[in-house]
Amino acid sequence: MAGGSSGAVGGRSDGGSAVDAGPPLDGGYFVCPGVTGAGRIATMAAQMAAGEWRELPSPGWNYNLLYTDCNGATGSTAHTDWSDELFWNARTQSVMFIGAGHLRSFGFVFFTDAVGSWCRNDVEVDSCMRETGYSACFTHAYDHQAFDPGRGRLMMLNAGLGVYEYDVAARSWSNRTLPSGVPGAQGGYGRSFEYFASRDQLFVGLGSTGVMVGRFGGPVTSLAAMPGVGPYHNTGVYLPHHRAVLYGGGNDSKKLYVIDEQLMVRSVPDVTFPAGVSDVIHVAETTLTYDPIYGDGLLLSKEGTFHAYDYATNAWRRLADPPWRGQPGYSHALAAPIDDHQVVLFAFPQSAYKVWLYKPAP
Repeated sequence: MAGGSSGAVGGRSDGGSAVDAGPPLDGGYFVCPGVTGAGRIATMAAQMAAGEWRELPSPGWNYNLLYTDCNGATGSTAHTDWSDELFWNARTQSVMFIGAGHLRSFGFVFFTDAVGSWCRNDVEVDSCMRETGYSACFTHAYDHQAFDPGRGRLMMLNAGLGVYEYDVAARSWSNRTLPSGVPGAQGGYGRSFEYFASRDQLFVGLGSTGVMVGRFGGPVTSLAAMPGVGPYHNTGVYLPHHRAVLYGGGNDSKKLYVIDEQLMVRSVPDVTFPAGVSDVIHVAETTLTYDPIYGDGLLLSKEGTFHAYDYATNAWRRLADPPWRGQPGYSHALAAPIDDHQVVLFAFPQSAYKVWLYKPAP
């Protein structure tokens, strides 16, 4: 899942509005070190044409950032492996992500637009996230993060289906517990976790089943069965214009469903990938996000083909290939829709170490 944010924007007549991010913070929140200036993303986005991709200069988005954890140890897998989402905070004009390599401590990653660089926040990491191994409370990011822009809270679902919550303004973590009625099959790993903003509730995808819960209280609402969804490594994204969650995929699956604001479940036709493209939607291989202008779901395949899901017609269409498709080091991206600047940020943690902005076209 890739997560969303920020202020209301225009869209197609069939869509709702995006979630209000709240007023800007007065300062005191974490920023990457460096000299502040005009926002790079804001400047570039204003210059981009519909359908254009443009590389965002991103000093700091490199091996050291992604492979060194909060304890200073370096491993063979990145914090960003097994995930497809970053989170834009419109109030601070920054990107956030927290994740871990295999059996490793976490890295808390930021991009501060006013500084124009990436960095790790190794100090403000909860003690639980410094643990390693299968006994730790976290392993990988998966689709286990969600962002509540109005309250300024980055949430992380752990294996025991508890939630760690980072308060952006207070710069501190707290541990919350989901109700006991939320099942924990597969140990809670590789699930989907979304903030359903229009309901002010949390969505937890559990393979072919799913539940909705109040932020940290009951009642727990079980959703209709969703056949064909993989047992784990699922992904999802909240579509703010349509007040719905697009969810599914996982191991050996590309089956998606829409859960609307009334909690009605609708089957989504399978996307048709071209020959030679992996026929799966998987949190560690593909990227599922949304278009902040028109509200469509956006899907980037493992091999770089680009697809849009039209909510109103319940149909897919293939978009033009990105300019980097076929180049080495571009096998998987993490995405953050940036509603207030009407672009999507795609960051590639493989050997390319590149970050691109995309401005959607009708």
